[in-house]
Amino acid sequence: MNTDDVQKIIPKTEPCGSFLCPSDGICKNVDISTTVLNSCHYYDLAMSASNVLLSIGNNIDFVDILLAPVTKQEYWSKCFERRHVWNQIRPSWYEAILNLISPLLPTISYIVINAVKTGASMYQAMSIILASFSQFLECTNPALTKIAF
Repeated sequence: MNTDDVQKIIPKTEPCGSFLCPSDGICKNVDISTTVLNSCHYYDLAMSASNVLLSIGNNIDFVDILLAPVTKQEYWSKCFERRHVWNQIRPSWYEAILNLISPLLPTISYIVINAVKTGASMYQAMSIILASFSQFLECTNPALTKIAF
């Protein structure tokens, strides 16, 4: 199985009833009837564990449970490199962290697109993005600021 199969999202139109099913059309429910785990299972387990940890964990949990194993990996920071931003190949822990900010992205994208359409420069667009994130910071999950620090 290649990495594209691991990242593939299986859209569902109705809730599957599985543990942590978001019921929003992006369910990644994989077959759990097999006795041998494949890479999809490990990805989903790591992402689910990261989501639970980010939801109920504290600073000590973040450092001990999430950050310690991540930073022990040799190329853990590769997903932050600029040339890898758009390829959607993300580790499960990083995808879980990005899910904390995803509710704000449509609103911020709409604001920036309208600004660019009315003649905003790239510098102004970046300023608008930063200002939008700072204004909406109170609306984000508190775990995002904890993990960022």
